[in-house]
Amino acid sequence: MNYWGFVWAGVLLTMQAAGQANAGRETMTTGQADQSDSTRRFTPTELKRDLAIFKTALREAHPGLYAFHDSVYWAKRFAAVEQQMEKPMSELAFYRLLNPVAVDIRCGHVKWFRDGKPDDLYAFYQTGLFPLRLHFQQGKAVHYFSYGTSVVPVGAEIVSINGKSMAEVTRQLLPQVFVDGTVESARWQFLGESFAGYYASFIGPAKAFTVGYRVKGGAVKTVRLASVGVDEIRQSSRKTAGAGQRGDEHRVDTLGVTFPKPGVALLRIPVFMPQEGAQPWEAFLQNAFRRIQATGTHHLVLDLRNNEGGMDRWGAQLYAWLTDKPFRYYDHLTVASDGNLSFREYAWLPEQFDQLKAFIVRQGNEYLFTMNPSLGEQAPQPGAYTGQLYVLINGRSFSVTSEFSAIVRDRQRGVFIGEETGGTLTADNSGAFANVRLPHSKLTLAVPLVRYHMSLQGKYNTSHGIVPEHLVVPRVEDLVAGRDVVLEKAFQLIALKP
Repeated sequence: MNYWGFVWAGVLLTMQAAGQANAGRETMTTGQADQSDSTRRFTPTELKRDLAIFKTALREAHPGLYAFHDSVYWAKRFAAVEQQMEKPMSELAFYRLLNPVAVDIRCGHVKWFRDGKPDDLYAFYQTGLFPLRLHFQQGKAVHYFSYGTSVVPVGAEIVSINGKSMAEVTRQLLPQVFVDGTVESARWQFLGESFAGYYASFIGPAKAFTVGYRVKGGAVKTVRLASVGVDEIRQSSRKTAGAGQRGDEHRVDTLGVTFPKPGVALLRIPVFMPQEGAQPWEAFLQNAFRRIQATGTHHLVLDLRNNEGGMDRWGAQLYAWLTDKPFRYYDHLTVASDGNLSFREYAWLPEQFDQLKAFIVRQGNEYLFTMNPSLGEQAPQPGAYTGQLYVLINGRSFSVTSEFSAIVRDRQRGVFIGEETGGTLTADNSGAFANVRLPHSKLTLAVPLVRYHMSLQGKYNTSHGIVPEHLVVPRVEDLVAGRDVVLEKAFQLIALKP
């Protein structure tokens, strides 16, 4: 999320409520999607009508549609998809057909989902799910923990599932994962965290899975594992949430500042949005940096891992506490058109959408969106921290977090440790969303409406995020042991400084 920080959260709540209201018509069985999907086939005419609206929504509303592919590419891409619609097709088949097309925009903020089930990879299959949580390291799938009962040792490499090699499985699933640009850290992290959902959605469920695994380079062993249901996955995930990933006792899951060593402060920001029970943002920053200054901190570790963003202005406000110089944060914001959308009858738009169109200005071939408090020169905070800065990042450091990190990198303000950020460095698409419900399949495409261009002095690869100077990738052994190797690396670097 970005400028309208709560817009997408509100959309989620609205659509989830709608999904609950329709829950009575869904009957799930192992190996079979819900009854509406298994019985209904959409005609080629219906499919092509839905595709036409899908295409129109992207062309008129997505501000980054042509960031990585030109109009000729997209014309060919859509034509190739339409050629596959000469026979009736189920909702699931249509979802699978268009998902890699949406992924190909290379925008991690785009969403494509069943009606009323946003961000739900288990929307089609709630049983018959793969029973192991995986962690990918150096391209290998490693068993992290089990959702049920399993004889596969934690840390074992998974080499095959139901006769398919993991290389073949990942080749099939990776193109289904939404990420910014070509950021691989995010793609692997998402796939590992929700492997059971991706596998069911794009390969299929099963009553049991024949799994080939290997322990520490030994011989491959084979075991047959019973499938699990979504409730087991969610219950197990809640129990193990953060297990081994918080690592050091000083890392917290809410806004907080601690002082783990003399002269060292650890500032944890898990999200750029208000949290229940947490201090208001600006008051928190003021109090935290007052304490940082009062304790004589010379080394500040800023933990932004798994921070997927939120309120865009929070990024600029944080940076204002880390510099003593005026700075520019956003260079400009763009939108795809003047806001007069031909597909509007199929879309849910923010209530303030029509009023905000007044802030769209055409300049040459671009449409600029001019209302944002972080445009123009920003002033530093009096008493800002100017000592050593270490920023901890990973593939889930996304959206506002990547924007903030881009300014830190460009101004050479801090040292990055961990994995490449999930968001691209030069620009990203977010802000308000057009949520387009296709009339026949009822599948929904969520399109971000604003492209945020960062104010950067250097030249960078537009398809990558912030690549850390110190690449540190936790292993399963580290996660299980509760060892925070990324934070440890920061402490090692601090020890080398005078």
